[in-house]
Amino acid sequence: MIPFKIKDLGQLFKISFKNWNDKDPFRQSAIIAYYAIFSIPGLLVLIIAIAGYFFGRDVVNQNLIAQISETIGSETALQVQEVLTKSTTEKSTTWGSIVGITILLVGATGVFVELQITLNLIWNVKVKPQNGIWRILKARLFSFGLILAIAFLLTISLVISTALVAISNYIHFESSQLMMTLYGLLNFIISLVVISALFAMIFKILPDAKIQWKHVWLGSMITG
Repeated sequence: MIPFKIKDLGQLFKISFKNWNDKDPFRQSAIIAYYAIFSIPGLLVLIIAIAGYFFGRDVVNQNLIAQISETIGSETALQVQEVLTKSTTEKSTTWGSIVGITILLVGATGVFVELQITLNLIWNVKVKPQNGIWRILKARLFSFGLILAIAFLLTISLVISTALVAISNYIHFESSQLMMTLYGLLNFIISLVVISALFAMIFKILPDAKIQWKHVWLGSMITG
């Protein structure tokens, strides 16, 4: 077994930073953030519609807004709530609905298409020439597949969260500091697993390259 040295770790960080900096990360982050601004409303509507099929739109909506409030802030959560309310209460004609759904799908998948381009750039993936229309359709289909996966993960997360709340009410976690600590640790582990699974799907599906699962899971766990 080759002994690990501290200087090897320093060299690893040095090489990693150089490779990261060479890809113009701040510009790529700004591009993804720009697309995310327009993608998030449509993305949330689709996720709530899919996950809401199993749990009900109101339950999924409330849990999602609660998560946004805890992560980003209450003001942002209120703005998201207003967007979701308007998108679900406005009525339109048949053609208006078709156009609206099309715009919704294009907007929601836009951020994943840009993520695919960025991951290909970071990993030096040379994309094979393809028909322009087919490539666009393929990218959108993969992106929509990720949306379905996110909705599935959200559904699982809701199931587990509901079960944990029921268990906590049954055995009265609040009466024991140890049990409260274990409950918080379990919640953290579940969140880590769900987020890591999401990143794993992004790293595995989006890039135009075949990546081994052992590398995918390592990267997704660190990112999560």
